[in-house]
Amino acid sequence: MYLSIFMKKLFIKDFRNYIQQEVKDLFFIKKISTTSVNNKEYLSITIADKSGELQCKMWSEYIKNEYKTLEPGIYEITADINLYQDNISTIIKFINAVEKYNLPDFAPCYQNIDTMYNELVDCIDQIQKPHIKTLCELFFKNPEMERKIKMCQAGTIIHHVKIGGLVAHILGMLKCALAYIPIYNSINANNKDIKQVEIDIDVVKCACLLHDIGKIKEYVPLPGNERTANGILRGHINMSSEITYAAISNLRNEGIEFPVKDETKLMHCITASHDFCGPNISACKEAILVSRADSMDSMCNAIDTAINNDVSENEFTSFNKYLGTQVYKF
Repeated sequence: MYLSIFMKKLFIKDFRNYIQQEVKDLFFIKKISTTSVNNKEYLSITIADKSGELQCKMWSEYIKNEYKTLEPGIYEITADINLYQDNISTIIKFINAVEKYNLPDFAPCYQNIDTMYNELVDCIDQIQKPHIKTLCELFFKNPEMERKIKMCQAGTIIHHVKIGGLVAHILGMLKCALAYIPIYNSINANNKDIKQVEIDIDVVKCACLLHDIGKIKEYVPLPGNERTANGILRGHINMSSEITYAAISNLRNEGIEFPVKDETKLMHCITASHDFCGPNISACKEAILVSRADSMDSMCNAIDTAINNDVSENEFTSFNKYLGTQVYKF
């Protein structure tokens, strides 16, 4: 998936080994702002790679107009590294655009993104209802959407905070939800006194695939790892439902019949995917499966993340405010 013609050698964590030296390497520019001191303009530039991030400066004599409006991204940077009051002081002198790089050098990254994504596509190929299958294909068989989905993390702090995290989370959810469907579609089969509503497997598959599709608009891709303005103001559940509804409407405009019942259940599964913590509470079996699978996959990954981030040899991690507890490590 990732093509590299430039092997990154220098990481931010190693800058102290290069005091009073000029360095040139690739870094992610996270933020650029113009400021001044004593009426002298300079740029404040935040750079990052997988080892951390650093606040840097560019003095006026190096500033080009195009530098002021650079989008966040990966660039070749030439800089002088110095020490000021025992802190790293980095003065950037030149910034050049690059096209090819090794993305895992700049952020945590799942190594098997393509394999996981192919499993999602295989799942879509097995969907029986043609309108639901076409809806999923609009997203997962579209090259531009595929790139965005593969790049997206599933969270910024709690779970799946890696490039490819959204793919991993969706796949985990699907496997969890699909494992329960045969159980609850047959558990009361021999009890004639109970009317059993069969779970719609295609709706569950589609809801798992699209419940977090709004995250491609909610998050700045890693290593930026921030929420966008829309992400903060609207949130991914609202955006996921909006994106899905718009896609269904477009299919209908193209003459593809999409039954109202399937639309209603699918939209409910998305808006109820966080259940009691979201805008809706699960009111059908499909929504219950989707919301529980969402919680199961995200919380299990959150526990793994908490354990991996804890460097102590204690039996428990320190208190994790997101999980509301200490995590048992053994």
